[in-house]
Amino acid sequence: MDLQLLFTAERLQLNPLLTKGAVRKGRYTVKTIDTGGYLTIDELQWHVLAAFNKPKTVPDVLQFLITERICPALHDFYELIIKANRAGVLQTAPSPAKQVTPLDWKLGFPPKFACWLGAMLLAAALLTIGIRPPRLPPGTLTEILLTLLAGYLGTAVAVSLGTILSASVLHSAGGDASRPHLSWSWGLPRFNLDLRDSLIVDACAQRAIQLVRSSPLGLLVIGLCVWQPQAALLPTVLFALLVRPIFGGPVSHPINAGLGRPVLDTSSRLLFPANRNWAGLWRTARLQFDLPVVITRLVWGFLWTGGITLLGSQIAGVPIREMIIDRHFWRVFAVVFAIAAAIPTSVFAFVATAESLREPIRKIKRLWRLRQLRKRAVFQPVTMKTITGTLAASPICQQLPADRRRALADAVNVVTLPRGNLLADFNKPASEIYIIVSGAVDVFRRDHKGRLQRVWQAIEGDIVGAEELVEPRPLGWKLKTRTPVIALRVPRAVFEKEIVARMGSEAAQALIHRVPFLRQNHLCRNWHPQAISRFAGISRLVTYAAGNEVLIEKHDSQGLFFIYEGLAEVSRQKRRLSRLGIGGFIGEIGLLQNSASTATVVANGPLSCLAIDKMVFFRFLTQNYEVGLEVERLSSQRLGRPVFPLHPGSFEVR
Repeated sequence: MDLQLLFTAERLQLNPLLTKGAVRKGRYTVKTIDTGGYLTIDELQWHVLAAFNKPKTVPDVLQFLITERICPALHDFYELIIKANRAGVLQTAPSPAKQVTPLDWKLGFPPKFACWLGAMLLAAALLTIGIRPPRLPPGTLTEILLTLLAGYLGTAVAVSLGTILSASVLHSAGGDASRPHLSWSWGLPRFNLDLRDSLIVDACAQRAIQLVRSSPLGLLVIGLCVWQPQAALLPTVLFALLVRPIFGGPVSHPINAGLGRPVLDTSSRLLFPANRNWAGLWRTARLQFDLPVVITRLVWGFLWTGGITLLGSQIAGVPIREMIIDRHFWRVFAVVFAIAAAIPTSVFAFVATAESLREPIRKIKRLWRLRQLRKRAVFQPVTMKTITGTLAASPICQQLPADRRRALADAVNVVTLPRGNLLADFNKPASEIYIIVSGAVDVFRRDHKGRLQRVWQAIEGDIVGAEELVEPRPLGWKLKTRTPVIALRVPRAVFEKEIVARMGSEAAQALIHRVPFLRQNHLCRNWHPQAISRFAGISRLVTYAAGNEVLIEKHDSQGLFFIYEGLAEVSRQKRRLSRLGIGGFIGEIGLLQNSASTATVVANGPLSCLAIDKMVFFRFLTQNYEVGLEVERLSSQRLGRPVFPLHPGSFEVR
């Protein structure tokens, strides 16, 4: 599945052949009648799917959801799109000719009666095992094997009968069974059916389907333990495994159905790459955590463990009383328990620590690799391939046609500049224009008070020396090499003809100045280079005089602003909160929530901002899902709570 295509260009439509399951605690499962797909969602996610009532692209729907203030968290939104498309709920084409046909099932079994019957037989089987446990088969090897084989075949028949009873309960509850087949799971041949329609029936039927599945095996265990305990060993072991407290089972599922909420598909078996990390897994684990279910399953786990221990002692012929008073047993138990508890705790602590250190370590590795590459580049010859690659990586040269790029490559000269070299000073403009092949150059300017400011750092692919051409300033610019630099020197006349004259000074300024400025910004530093170049091109430079308001609290926010030059005061309810300098960004929370600004922002002196209008920002964000995730993450950190879904108490402007 091409996610980029799915999230940008594919036109999706809601499958008209849907059926809605029983609602339980605000959640339900929808089923595609034609393809047999299932999707567990809540009401907010249904609003997302309903927005595809006509063929639409994902960006169009996301923009609509943000505008209408019903957008879920973006991680869940993109996970939902993937899961819905895979389940056939959202389609890119009509339904396939080959469709799932339900089984024409004739038997019925009332769910309430089946639930009570299954629970009673389960309890009776466990009680019987405790009172009359199975015994080891006596006799010769042949007799032992025949006894085990009889128990094995009886178990296979009982489990198959349990599947038939479950299908009958499902039929009575309004669901359909399908795909009859022979299954060999657990090494046990048995008749099996696809009973996934249990997801769309009510909680009582779900409990009955799971409990009645183990009833025939429980009845077999009761009969064998009472009359033939020698043949009950294998059925009892399989029955104990069947009612295990972990990894599902006829006890765990009824507990979940009775006490918990259905697990959303956006919180299990994650497919969206941005969710498949430690942070995403931890977030979904917290969403799935249900205290009553956890407590009940822990209690059942302790009872099951105690029962297995008791059963093992009885089969081995060791009195349970001797085990209880045996100190060696408790020491071994304590060691085993400590190891069992220490392993997941250690793994959790290690993964959590590694996750917290991952980004700093990545940054250090990235800087170290870049430093090594720059060291090696000083001693390597610059070939035509290197020149062509540098021009292809340069944001501004990417806009040139291929033939003009080749002409520019023929006109440049390779130069090496030492560290600390002054390429331009405020009273001495740059005499040459350079495209950086390797190294870094610091770019400085003076504010309106004459203070020196480093505004960005130019790196590989950036252009320096053209500042006065694209953005002349009365106080000028200062350029100083931060590392040894290898650069392509471009004649000024060629640069003006091939780039400035063709693109215009405003477009050239956007790619020469705004790209490195945005690249070092906290909001944009993790964006793809092409996204940064696109964002630089659609932004515009606006200026404010001292005391002018950029945003007004409780007034509709119509843009996102990056402070390009100057300072701004941020206040709320006439209380000063902070002061923002170069690189600060404002207005993103009001845009994402389609609501009023949460604070007032006033220019503290002459102020220049890169601004992007509301609808332009929406189009850009919805077309670049990685950008959307990063904006949502930082905005939620600044807001102190998740931006999506919308907080009920947020101020609304229509």
